[in-house]
Amino acid sequence: MPANHIIAEHFNVSQVEAVLPLTLYTLGIAFGPILLAPLSETFGRLWLYRVSFTLLLAFTAGAGGADNFATLLVCRFLASFLGSPALAIGAGTIADLWHLGKAGGLAGSMFILGPFLGPTMAPMAGAYILSDQGGDWRWTQWLICLVGAPVWLSTWLMKETYTSQRRVQPGTPLSERLSALGGILKVAVTKPVKMFVVEIPVLSLTLYTSYTYALIFSYFASCSYVLPLYYGFDAKELGLSFLSVIIGYFLAAVVYGICDKRLYHPALALNGGELAAPEHRLYAAMIGSIFLPTALFW
Repeated sequence: MPANHIIAEHFNVSQVEAVLPLTLYTLGIAFGPILLAPLSETFGRLWLYRVSFTLLLAFTAGAGGADNFATLLVCRFLASFLGSPALAIGAGTIADLWHLGKAGGLAGSMFILGPFLGPTMAPMAGAYILSDQGGDWRWTQWLICLVGAPVWLSTWLMKETYTSQRRVQPGTPLSERLSALGGILKVAVTKPVKMFVVEIPVLSLTLYTSYTYALIFSYFASCSYVLPLYYGFDAKELGLSFLSVIIGYFLAAVVYGICDKRLYHPALALNGGELAAPEHRLYAAMIGSIFLPTALFW
């Protein structure tokens, strides 16, 4: 976002077209996990982490080296599409390691902060690195590679956490692997669509979370336009303005922790320590549904 106007000038495109790298990146995050995350049930989570992070960094580097606008758009989309499975299977890894009714609630809330903190901190980090590198927009992509490289290295130090019997075991013939993979992909694509259509709770929650996620990203794009135009913010001041959003994320995590401790855990105890009814997870969402419109009007 801090580099939008620089990209527009560099590739001789309009300001609206300069937003496309962000738009396509978001679309890749939306559709990538649907098709790629189920691969973890066939090959395990570890190799999917390694492959997806490798492709994410490779196409991000390709975007940084793009010499035309089309290449930039393609690389940005593929980086998010092929690198997005980590967002989906991260929750599965947490379920592999922690009991969701106990420490898993805290671990899950910390994991959820990642997809939100990253995009929110990006304008600030991008603005300062642009200033330091003389306005070279390519450094916004190099920065992602520099931050992502240690994460990529850590995937080669991890151990496999998914030990389900449904996983196709090493040494299984390729034909059986492909057959199992085809069945998993079919279920992965059709089952969510069916649930979305016939299950009212799933439909309601999907629409609500989709709206809030879209709202956050549209907020980034709109503030990047409004604050400099009407309030005279420079790129650094624009990036710093998102600190308020970051504070909000941490406050939300605290509220979720309180709800988890005071409301979910008692319900868990009444159920003998097993998972409580999923409705008990909605208390934090009910609080957020009030604060979200309040904050927008504010």
